Amino acid sequence: MLEEPVEQSEELKATLELMPAKPYTDCLVDNWLNGANHHYYALYPPEFRTQYDGWWTNPAGKVTPELTSLILRVCACSLHFIIDDNVRVRLETELKTNAATFAQRMHVAADKLSMTIPPGKGGLVHVQQLFLTAFWYKSAEKWTESWHALSLHRDSLSEGMSEFDREMRRRLWCVLYMWDFALGSMLSRPLLINHADCTFEMPTLALEIDPERPHQPSPFRHMVLHAQLCLDMIAQLVPPPGVGADKVAEAGRLRDVILQFFENLPPEYARQRPDTQWDFEYDWVVFQRRYLHLIGSMCLFGTLKPFVTRNSGEPMTEKEISLRRSGVQAALDLMDISWGFFENMVTAGAKFHYAIFCIFDTATAMCSAFVHDEAHNLPQREAVLDAIQKALRMLQEARAESKTTSDLYCILKRLLTDLPLSTREKGMIGIAKRSKATKLARPKPAGGDTMTTPTASMLAAIQNCTLLDDVFNEDPTTIDLEAHCAALTGKEAGLFVLSGTMGNQLALRSLLTQPPHGVVCDCRSHIVKYEAGGVSALTGAMLTPVVPKNGIHLMLEDIKRNVHLDDDVHTCPTRVISLENTLNGMLMPLEEVQKISAFARANGVKMHCDGARLWEAVASGAGSLIDYASCFDTVTLCFSKGLGAPIGSILVGDQAVIKHARWVRKSIGGGLRQSGVVTAPARVAVDETFGKGPNGEGGLLRDTHILAKQVAKIWTDLGGKLVHPVHTNMVWVDLDDAKCPDGRIETLGKEAGLKLMGGRFVIHYQIFQNRDFIVPRLEHIFKTILEEKAKNSSSHKATEGDVSVYRKH
Repeated sequence: MLEEPVEQSEELKATLELMPAKPYTDCLVDNWLNGANHHYYALYPPEFRTQYDGWWTNPAGKVTPELTSLILRVCACSLHFIIDDNVRVRLETELKTNAATFAQRMHVAADKLSMTIPPGKGGLVHVQQLFLTAFWYKSAEKWTESWHALSLHRDSLSEGMSEFDREMRRRLWCVLYMWDFALGSMLSRPLLINHADCTFEMPTLALEIDPERPHQPSPFRHMVLHAQLCLDMIAQLVPPPGVGADKVAEAGRLRDVILQFFENLPPEYARQRPDTQWDFEYDWVVFQRRYLHLIGSMCLFGTLKPFVTRNSGEPMTEKEISLRRSGVQAALDLMDISWGFFENMVTAGAKFHYAIFCIFDTATAMCSAFVHDEAHNLPQREAVLDAIQKALRMLQEARAESKTTSDLYCILKRLLTDLPLSTREKGMIGIAKRSKATKLARPKPAGGDTMTTPTASMLAAIQNCTLLDDVFNEDPTTIDLEAHCAALTGKEAGLFVLSGTMGNQLALRSLLTQPPHGVVCDCRSHIVKYEAGGVSALTGAMLTPVVPKNGIHLMLEDIKRNVHLDDDVHTCPTRVISLENTLNGMLMPLEEVQKISAFARANGVKMHCDGARLWEAVASGAGSLIDYASCFDTVTLCFSKGLGAPIGSILVGDQAVIKHARWVRKSIGGGLRQSGVVTAPARVAVDETFGKGPNGEGGLLRDTHILAKQVAKIWTDLGGKLVHPVHTNMVWVDLDDAKCPDGRIETLGKEAGLKLMGGRFVIHYQIFQNRDFIVPRLEHIFKTILEEKAKNSSSHKATEGDVSVYRKH
């Protein structure tokens, strides 16, 4: 009789529907086993591959929920550790979703399926899949039920099992034991494992032994060494017979245990001059070495932290003074090790929470040491202060990795600002003496994207910025802004400049070498019409303004007709193509930019983008900052136009170009001393107005585009014509066609409480925030103008000036 298939639960059915096709799961499983699995080696690859292959060959009615959940966990976790960007792009494209979203869906499904498995059922596979939740939630409660139900904590109960099964039980118990101790230490919580109720046998590591290479390292060896350190430390937490609890003596014993741990590390893991013969063949050995150094240092500082952060005004014994001194050195060492570990992990495309946690925890403990240093005798006080500032820069560099890291950066920045430091120490880290804060009026909505006013958060950023010298490239606030904008655009470096004009001029002077040389650009571009002839004055270059054939933006055929690429001595050779996006509010499509860029690079011509309003192009959905910036050698972005910062622009490019541009900036008087007062609000403007990432996530600009189209529709519905199509946030009304006399629209605007200048409306986010006041008044003005047209046959030419809208106060 044929065996009846087991009826599947609804959770299992839902999970099977979510499971990606086999080519995708193969890719994710390989990525996991070859990469992040080496963090804890909770899965033995040969065994898991056999289980995985069997799962795919089993009929759907016979798959088990525990193995299904484990495979789902592996795929979900793997999505967070993809090393090859091409693999990530392929998966996201073909699965039609981003990796983070898909991983979240798989984890949720695995959670629901996991809840249907009773404790004690599902064997080691169930415990393994529960352990993988640590990569997601770092929760441990369910492990407790499962390992107790399986008696993993009692090695004597493994009698009668095969050597393989016994080894796998011991390995999994080793990982759980180590993880419980590590989390307990980091979070200062009681251990989940009752040590009086468990036995512990170390894994033999026999599974990986190769008789021909007996000294070959095991992928699980770092876990065994870590677990042994945990056991040795726990043994010291119980005082010797007849000795009362003495925290000082206990800390001394623990310090000796940890130092002995470092001393006894195998040669391939040694802190000083390690044996690197296996590094190339087994790249996970490098990870294991850094991991063991990090764990040991974390345990050492955790042991000595109470002596570092205690009140120095209270009496201390010689032993306590010694432990305090050792603790400070341990903190400094841990900071260096943590950052080296983090850099290694980021290079490998992975995220490892220990490194970030250690950076933050160590820095905050150091801050606490300053707060409690009443006697002002903290060992290596200036080195500690420098380490705190270094930690802030580390978190600043890593803040894009996750929201948690960004939050930790903000917390540490506030702690550093509030430390009780001497005037000299404040000068070391660029914290100015604060005067009593004066109440600043909330900025009123203003019009035109060059007439926005700083927000309260921008003004607050000015009060809290650093005040060091940018001429010497030492101001953290400015460095932060430049690095952030470089990252947003995918460039190597950035340079803050006072204006978009300065940014364009520095870029062109840095890209051009010596005459004869020429720049091809749109005839309407800013560098032609509004930069006081700066290109010719500063570079000696000849501008070739081009009229776009389609009337909206330059195309490759326009460029080809106007560049000079040959050796004809009668012409000026083209060395740079400068494009502006957006121009008059109109988009230059990414595809066209890419065509022009490919042509330029094929002919050795440099590319510059005047991207003062490139933020708007991104907000429209035309492409990301990285998409556009990748087509150019240099890009300028404005913090004032549209974003609302009081002043400033940024020039981004490769390191060599930016280094040269910094020199040119100084030569024309553009060097800044206490630059933080202008770069701090600029950073706020980028984050709040444009958004958090290269696509403007969470920004305010998209709403202005919608409102601009609504304003344009009001005008056209009344019978008016537009000068240009509305692509982003600009509306060009045709006042000539409306027969509107010079100055008439300004007069009507003044009567309505609005300031209008000509027929070019720039709808910025502060206008959007006051749209209920502004839009009805604009509609009334439009009606008046077009009604007057019907009565007046005279033709008047409108001014071509800038137009802005603001609320009358």
